[in-house]
Amino acid sequence: MSDAEIDGRPALRRHTSHACAVLAAGSLLGVFVNAISARPLPLVWRAHSDTSVASALPAGVTAATLEEFRFALATGRALAVDARYATMYAEGHVPGAVSLPHDATDAAWAKNRAQLEAAETLVVYCASANCDNAGSVARALLSRGCKDVRVFAGGWKLWRESGLPSEVSP
Repeated sequence: MSDAEIDGRPALRRHTSHACAVLAAGSLLGVFVNAISARPLPLVWRAHSDTSVASALPAGVTAATLEEFRFALATGRALAVDARYATMYAEGHVPGAVSLPHDATDAAWAKNRAQLEAAETLVVYCASANCDNAGSVARALLSRGCKDVRVFAGGWKLWRESGLPSEVSP
């Protein structure tokens, strides 16, 4: 045996290269599985401005970040209100959300009044951060006496991009 083999250096190099190979293979496998997943995780973090429309919100309405929205729903303290067209709601929405389309607010209010009035907090969302419909519906809810009305500025787009669950209506 040579001195290098006795002190373990060739063995250490061999084990290090094997560990690197296993790590690389595992990473590639993880990326592949993520790519074919029904709800893949984003591989690149992108900053979203959840409060980019905060200055355009009606008086009495506050913005809700994605984290605040998720927490309020998870704890049962809020009801999600979808301000998009009814057809968009039917194709997919935040689980448990009530449809209150900006173009049919009166009819939808009559249908869902008890549930809307019973909620501690209402968090309204629309298609994306560039959509003004959530603000319009929030204003309508305030005018009907709802107290704690918030707007999730990221909208349906950010919800889906974040890989969060959704449900569809028949």
